[in-house]
Amino acid sequence: MEGDFEEVSQRQALRAEVEAVRRLEARGQALARDREKGSPSRDRGADEAEMAEGLARQSAYLLAGKALLLRTHARLEEGLDCAVEAPLLRVWLDDADVILDEF
Repeated sequence: MEGDFEEVSQRQALRAEVEAVRRLEARGQALARDREKGSPSRDRGADEAEMAEGLARQSAYLLAGKALLLRTHARLEEGLDCAVEAPLLRVWLDDADVILDEF
């Protein structure tokens, strides 16, 4: 999937979406690193489970965003109309960004 994702980054029409996915990925990785550095003195029981669930949810949103991006790219490559797919991809990525902010 990573090789396909790099190919998508070459398409100018989807450049903003590719950058949005990369930003989401970087922010998710930063959250995961912060989780790993967590303070050993605090109670990690429920907080740890909640954090793990939230990170897993963020990973799922990111993976779905990548899949939508790859599908939209494939449709563009085939010369198919993406008048609906491209805006829906943008909405998905915007929602994923808001959900990550809330997390």
